[in-house]
Amino acid sequence: MLAPAALRLVAFMGLAALSGGVAEAQPAPPPMRSDPEDAVSDRRPSSDFRPHRGLYLNVLAGEGELRFSGAGEEIAGRSYDIGLGVGIAAARQIVVYGDLYEAHVSDPFANTSLVSELDLHGFGAGVKYYFDPSNVFVSGGLLAFQITQTGPIGGPSNDETTHWGAMARLAVGREWWATPNWSFGLAGELKLGRTHNVTYDSPLTYEYSVKTASLLMSGTFGAPASEPSAYGWAGAAGDGTHTHDGFYLGVHVGVGWLKITGPFPTTGTGTPIGVAAGYAPKDNLILFAAYDRSTAAGLSGEIQHLQLETLGPGVRYYLEPSNVFLTAAVLAARISIDNGDAGDERYGYAETTRWGLAARASAGKEWWISRDWGLGLGAELLAGRTRTSNDVQLYWTKAASLLATASFN
Repeated sequence: MLAPAALRLVAFMGLAALSGGVAEAQPAPPPMRSDPEDAVSDRRPSSDFRPHRGLYLNVLAGEGELRFSGAGEEIAGRSYDIGLGVGIAAARQIVVYGDLYEAHVSDPFANTSLVSELDLHGFGAGVKYYFDPSNVFVSGGLLAFQITQTGPIGGPSNDETTHWGAMARLAVGREWWATPNWSFGLAGELKLGRTHNVTYDSPLTYEYSVKTASLLMSGTFGAPASEPSAYGWAGAAGDGTHTHDGFYLGVHVGVGWLKITGPFPTTGTGTPIGVAAGYAPKDNLILFAAYDRSTAAGLSGEIQHLQLETLGPGVRYYLEPSNVFLTAAVLAARISIDNGDAGDERYGYAETTRWGLAARASAGKEWWISRDWGLGLGAELLAGRTRTSNDVQLYWTKAASLLATASFN
């Protein structure tokens, strides 16, 4: 009677041993651990941290040497340069952008005429490549540009603006990361361009060349494709969807009415275009700097062409939940006018005024079309005052515009 029970006991123990052996042969599951790269911490990024993706914004400021020569004339002096570029990273570490550029020379050397100021302003496009992991960059681009020279106050009138010309740019520099999105650095830049004037009622053409060399400070914003938490930075809990916070970029284009009163009064319609960049210190409240340009042709009176430029700071507030916005700005402003004659820069009438003051107010509404982008419509009023280039007479400017707007926030 005991034999069957003993056999059952031996079989049970054998199965238990076999089961234990199989269990021991299976690898133990790996211990649960958190990946430090996925953890959100307050450490700074390493040198190979590169959010050169998505939106790109670049601001330049510095000094250089500008030389303008041709037709036996040579003007040269120290320049003060500023630039603004806006674009997108088309591929990893490759950025394509459009930009605005200004250079100003005070009291330049001139071999044949009296010149108190020389200004270069232009717009164009370029491409930038960042080397991995040093964040050294090389950039190149093309600008459409004009040169304006201004005679001394009370002296003979030597004010003159060239026709639009073409300019090539090449820059090399390096930037260092300061935040998940912002980097700051230095760059050296060379520019070479050609432009011309056409004399009044004559087929003769005066060719001019422009050469500059500049040392620039660079500040760059790059919006990464993924959330900042993916790069190990604190403060990335909120996704910022449909929220007016952090970095701000705005552009607008439209149609408007312009009126100037002064030595040569005129009225007509213009096409305003502008760009603004800034930051929201609190939700829905944005502080920004803006550059705007409005051009008009076929005006009343003796003036046929008019260009109004403004540059300066402003504030915008968005009302919730309607996304209606109110904007106010105090600006530096100047106007450029001519009478439309061939070669008027030499023998007709053309003038770029001194910088004056202007105030601008606008209101509108935007609709969200993505996580961060909004499109909308707005209306704007502007009033300003500036002096003629010889600082003797005043021009008053009034403008009203209807605008199509786009903002990233």
